[in-house]
Amino acid sequence: MKDIPILMSGPMVVGIQKDLKDMTRRTRGLKEINEAPGDWRLISLSPVNGVLEALFCKPNGYCRIVKCPYGMEGDTLWVKETWAETCDEYGAPLIAYRADNKAYYIGTEGILAECPATWSLDSYPAFGKWKSSFFLKRRYSRIDNLIRTDTKVERLLDITTDDAHREGFQSRQEFLDYFYALNPKVKGQNPWNWGIGFGRAE
Repeated sequence: MKDIPILMSGPMVVGIQKDLKDMTRRTRGLKEINEAPGDWRLISLSPVNGVLEALFCKPNGYCRIVKCPYGMEGDTLWVKETWAETCDEYGAPLIAYRADNKAYYIGTEGILAECPATWSLDSYPAFGKWKSSFFLKRRYSRIDNLIRTDTKVERLLDITTDDAHREGFQSRQEFLDYFYALNPKVKGQNPWNWGIGFGRAE
């Protein structure tokens, strides 16, 4: 079983925490396919030696295998989100998360306990500003037990209403508006993407 990091925006983090989100869509690894998405057809999606592989082909017979960068069923995802290092009024180290503005006491091994005080980045002396989710260390991930359940490979506009609900939205259009706002470079386009399903480990 693999342990795989995945970046999540603030609304995504909140959706997971509230059990409103158990799927996310990503285009990572599909750059070549999405240079001309209409030219490709998905032939198969299958595990090969412990790796999920999508086989795409063009009408002229040219094919391309793309490995899913988010593992496969049974693997674990841990969330990387926007964060900041700070401390409480007594100097005890804290890590804060921008998604919901909560802070936690930390030690060398990871998160110890939630800080009970009402917190904001300006409440206590900050060691720095908000930091990119890219730099969050594994031991400070507060959502680190997401088990991969299912995977889809499809064009963005093929999302169903049920999957839009799994993404945490009320409708397909609401999801599409958010996706395009988060990915402005593909606004108005219909790229291929991975539909990554997950659930909380018990």
